[in-house]
Amino acid sequence: MWNFANTGSLEVVVIDASKFQLSLTRTMLSQIGVRRTRAYDHPIEALSDMMAEPSGLILVDADLPLNISCLRLIYGLRDPAIVPLCFTPIVVTVTDPTKTFVEEAIRHGANSVLAKPYSPMMLKQRIERVLADRDKLVLKDGRYILAEILDTMEARALSSDPSLLAAILHSGGETPSPKAALKAMIDMLWLDDELPVQRTDRYGRPLPWRGPGNRQPAINAVAI
Repeated sequence: MWNFANTGSLEVVVIDASKFQLSLTRTMLSQIGVRRTRAYDHPIEALSDMMAEPSGLILVDADLPLNISCLRLIYGLRDPAIVPLCFTPIVVTVTDPTKTFVEEAIRHGANSVLAKPYSPMMLKQRIERVLADRDKLVLKDGRYILAEILDTMEARALSSDPSLLAAILHSGGETPSPKAALKAMIDMLWLDDELPVQRTDRYGRPLPWRGPGNRQPAINAVAI
């Protein structure tokens, strides 16, 4: 397990629309020994900086500004075209961590979900856990995910009700350049379309895409 005695070598990127929460999180990270933190209240700026200088860990809030989808952001970050950023551990913070949101976050590439409010000790424990598992990301359908956790979730769901749908990440085509991958990621961040997740039945057969009329938003993002 990663040793918190070596926190001086860890840099954490924090993305949150609330400047107060950014300040609070930076203080907590400092208390647990993290000396290098980059804080952003806008995900596009964070993306641009991380492409130029990747970090060791990303803390991103579920409720992002400008109606940007946190799930789309995570999905884009797991694109293998943006090495080494695609391997960076991601922890999603959320005020109301419903079972549905947690499962969707994992399916889109998050390492873990942390409920707000959290204490410095809770944050420390979560960081230790995701850093210990950072080598467990595997490439599945064009995106890196924690397949071990996803397989466990789907196995539990199907064992309790075989009619439940299992979600898989879907991507195709040639691997784009890092610059093209970043542009494509930014283009898909907003919530006006369906999330890019192909759903299948228990036998792997594709199901119809859910249209905007029956889609429930994954998070309550409000344009500002």
